[in-house]
Amino acid sequence: MEQLELPGMPENRYVCTTLDGFVDTLRRLLDAAWGPDWGELGEEVSDFTDPENVRLPQVVFHLLSRVPNKELSPLKKRYFDTLPDPLYPGYHIEVWRRWYDCKIAFHCYARTNREARHLANKLAVFLDTYAGYFKEQGLSELLFLGEEEPERTRMAAGSLPVRTLLYLARVEEVYVVRGKMLEEIIIETSRP
Repeated sequence: MEQLELPGMPENRYVCTTLDGFVDTLRRLLDAAWGPDWGELGEEVSDFTDPENVRLPQVVFHLLSRVPNKELSPLKKRYFDTLPDPLYPGYHIEVWRRWYDCKIAFHCYARTNREARHLANKLAVFLDTYAGYFKEQGLSELLFLGEEEPERTRMAAGSLPVRTLLYLARVEEVYVVRGKMLEEIIIETSRP
């Protein structure tokens, strides 16, 4: 997963991931666990007007909402730590954090209702099984919220069944403020 890097730090105590990092990791895990020909996971809906070239099954990831977590960081970032800056002796690094609750949907498309239902169930079990791994990689939380009413998507040759799973993913953003950089910017902007 995409993680925060603190150059010069002997150990990374600030592991976090973005939604993009989560989706990229999920894609790699699905390909490894289900094989490269299982279907595809993406963020863009395929063009369903050409039924011959639609790759199925398909899972489409969609961010529905992203709001600050009311308990962890209601309206602003939270101060976490101050560390000596290993790149600039005599200066410090401030670490700030903010948590977001992201409501996400996984739309599971397949050729038949049964296949769509099977794919949705298989994905839910997979996400539940690997939730601990995603947390180790920096996702703060991953909770199943429910499954929406089955739908059908129109395509040239008829309609395509889709099942939608809703999840809450809590992501954390870590902000690193280098004292040296702040000082340089202040000096630069203060010059006439």
